[in-house]
Amino acid sequence: MTVKRKNIIRLAVALVMLLALGVTCFATAEVEAPMVDIAVYNGESGIHAQWSCQSDAESFLLYRACGDAEPVLIGELSGDVTEFVDEGAEGGVVYKYTVTATLEGGIAESSAAEIMCLKVPEITCAFNNPQGIVFGWKQVEGATEYRLYKDGCKSPFATVGAGTLSYTDTSVAHGNAHTYSVEAYAEGYVSYPSFRKSCIFVEAPELVSVSNGDGYTCFKWDGPDDADGYRVYKKTEAGNWKLVTKTSGKAIYIIDRSVKGGDVCTYTVQAVKNGSISGYDGVGETGIYVEKPAINQLFNAKDGLYLSWSGVKGATSYMVYRRDTINTSWKLVYTGTNTYLQDSRVANGVYFAYTVRAVSSLGNYSACDSKGTNTIVLKKPNLSLGCTPDGIMISWTKLLSATGYNIYRKAVGDASWRLIKTTKQSDNSYFVDKNVSQGTSYIYTIRQTRGGVLGSYNLTGVKTSFYKAPTVSLSYGSGGVTVSWTKSPVGMGYAIDRRVSGGWKQISVISGLNTLRLVDLGYSKGVLNYYRVRVTGTNLVSNSASIKGFDPSVPMVALTYDDGPYSPVTNRILDTLERYDAKATFFVVGNRVSSYSSTVKRAYNMGCEIANHTYNHTFLTSASSSTISNEINRTNSAVKSVTGQSPVIVRAPGGDLNSRVLSTVNYPFVGWDVDTLDWSSRNASSVIAKVKRNVRNGSIVLMHDLYSSTATATETIVPWLIDEGYCLVTVSELMEYKNINFHAGKVYHCAY
Repeated sequence: MTVKRKNIIRLAVALVMLLALGVTCFATAEVEAPMVDIAVYNGESGIHAQWSCQSDAESFLLYRACGDAEPVLIGELSGDVTEFVDEGAEGGVVYKYTVTATLEGGIAESSAAEIMCLKVPEITCAFNNPQGIVFGWKQVEGATEYRLYKDGCKSPFATVGAGTLSYTDTSVAHGNAHTYSVEAYAEGYVSYPSFRKSCIFVEAPELVSVSNGDGYTCFKWDGPDDADGYRVYKKTEAGNWKLVTKTSGKAIYIIDRSVKGGDVCTYTVQAVKNGSISGYDGVGETGIYVEKPAINQLFNAKDGLYLSWSGVKGATSYMVYRRDTINTSWKLVYTGTNTYLQDSRVANGVYFAYTVRAVSSLGNYSACDSKGTNTIVLKKPNLSLGCTPDGIMISWTKLLSATGYNIYRKAVGDASWRLIKTTKQSDNSYFVDKNVSQGTSYIYTIRQTRGGVLGSYNLTGVKTSFYKAPTVSLSYGSGGVTVSWTKSPVGMGYAIDRRVSGGWKQISVISGLNTLRLVDLGYSKGVLNYYRVRVTGTNLVSNSASIKGFDPSVPMVALTYDDGPYSPVTNRILDTLERYDAKATFFVVGNRVSSYSSTVKRAYNMGCEIANHTYNHTFLTSASSSTISNEINRTNSAVKSVTGQSPVIVRAPGGDLNSRVLSTVNYPFVGWDVDTLDWSSRNASSVIAKVKRNVRNGSIVLMHDLYSSTATATETIVPWLIDEGYCLVTVSELMEYKNINFHAGKVYHCAY
């Protein structure tokens, strides 16, 4: 009914009442107007409206209003109908309902009944998890909380907020069935309760372990004891849970033979009872399948037994067990990452057996060979050497464990031994090696034999010789060429010779055999100097060695490269330096060192200087004192971790310095006098031109090993400087050769 029609009816009723008033105006008492009462509540399928009237009504008109909007007629009902279900109400909306009764003498209207429409919560699930029974429901528009009922109780056992749409009931016992329902609540209004959802609580099995066998993994779990069966699931590293088997009865483990070496397998399990399924451990029990290692070698070596075994995929370490004829139980003797073991804790003449387990990163053990692999221990005999008129005598102490002995010899520098004699236990315990040469050194060792087993032996062996000439090595030091040599076992002393051109010239004579070093200050600069050592009183002459004499008076330049390392460019620069036997200084940014550690190490091993250019290329004048120290110290640590040597000089990014920076850093600062501006031009020709135009004796040239154009320029600059007579040195060498002493907190731009 429209609002207009409703107003007309009301006007008609008023006229009827006025007429009645005129007729009865002389009555002695008033007649009370009929009353209509209405009540509303949320029902199963909508809002239920119920009303009553004090008088018999011909019909009823039901109106619904929302907010300030005009009421809308939603039902015209006969006088014997006193309820109505509003299925069109929207969830979460507050409505006002009124009813108008048409009476024989007029109409009567109820007061408004207000209610928020709350739909029936729909329970979506009820299932087991390891903590209890989980049940959930769909969101109800307008609800501010939900009241949860259990097993038909009239009072809620829990209340949750509007944002919660599931609940875990932990107050359950294994094997018990429970029913649940939910009511939505908001501002004093309550929904019709949901349909009940039932679930039997079945305890989740407790995961026990994943262990490895020979070709399989074994997954175990615990209970519940009265389960009818179990469902076992498995997933790999990248997969989802997959049902792998269903068990019946009381089985509490499965054997999985589908695994391969290195497989990471995670298992979980659900219990089944009376058709209900328990929850499960969502994390699962994880294991890595590692195969049984195979022992490849077991033999006598050094002072005991050496064994090795095959590495297996997925293993991060190994465990080695040992037993012997007396200690028959396996004993753990090694845990580590190697695939070999040198076991010196063994007794001579005793048989030992070994077996090996692989261990994964998760601590899973592999199977192992229960019998093991065995051999007898035959330790090395004591050996002594002496000279006779006929040759070198080898003698040893006999051991009861041996049936014979093998004697080996090799020359100094040889990698392998040569068998020269086999003896029996009944033979003499000495042997004379006559196949020797005067002035030649020999090394000997000896092994026990027993059947087909060879004993251990001294890998280094015992050395002797009739004579051995010294070996010479050369280096710079103390302002000259340092000549070093090995000691001669015979002779009266040493004569040191030098040759530059022409024949040998004796430069010194040393009495006795204990002095093994000489510093030659008279070497020829800029050319190759050859040296040899003669043993006086013999005809022994050492090898000859050569070194190019360094001339500190020649022009020198220090090429420097900032902001690296960057391997694609830095390695090209190093290739050029190596080709021309030149050096440079690399001012590295600390946070780049670990990423390009092999390049830094290459530069260092070539004799280049690795210097400090802060850790983050931080402009130091705007940094705090603690930040400045941190920038320098972290770079020093990064470089030392790669080269073993910390930088001793620093270059500030952008040359950015002030008195506070200089006083904070306890190292000399290095600037430059030739700025190539390679970072700006990115042009090799421009860089080359700036060097050629500005370089001089003692210059420090600034470049950056980040740009391919700089590497290209270096390929021209280095040979050009050498052709111009310059020697390319590091910054520290430049200062040393130019007699400039470095001081911490000072800045050095050149060496002239």
